[in-house]
Amino acid sequence: MSRVTIKKAGTPVRFEAEVARRGDEYWIGSRAHEVWDRNVPVKAFVDGHAVSVADVDPLFGRVRLDDNTPKKVTLRGCYVPLVEVANASEYRLEHGSTRTGRRLIPTTRLEVMDVKLRSDGALDVLYGDDPFVVEIWPRGGRDTFRGWFVLAEENPESRFAYKFRPHALCGFSYGWHTARA
Repeated sequence: MSRVTIKKAGTPVRFEAEVARRGDEYWIGSRAHEVWDRNVPVKAFVDGHAVSVADVDPLFGRVRLDDNTPKKVTLRGCYVPLVEVANASEYRLEHGSTRTGRRLIPTTRLEVMDVKLRSDGALDVLYGDDPFVVEIWPRGGRDTFRGWFVLAEENPESRFAYKFRPHALCGFSYGWHTARA
């Protein structure tokens, strides 16, 4: 069975020189630190010296370095604490693209059904102006989709179904969860 969670973002919290782990990428060891503030650059350090970061995935809190030699790395940046406000067991996720002149623009549409509100402020989050995080675990597996969304429209056929659109400035990402502390 699939699982969808809708999470409200809290105030970003700075993390300083936390030890990063090594896979093909570096990441912070805590799942609570996975979503990073896109407005704060993430910096990497080896032995206290800044090193160049090749790629940052702020939705899953991961970085790749220009030099991929294994080493002890520390990171600095801000993570965004998240609080689950609603969940759902059904969803429809569509990826596509729209052509504008010569540009091909990726599009994502998400509809969640059978929404269960988990906090008193859940409707304020859904109908508010601030983007919120939606996480999807298809069929209960390890794959995860995560993105910043805003409400596009409420499904007129059911008050427990909503259509979301990605927040234009925040993005959408696909990744996985591994067994982390």
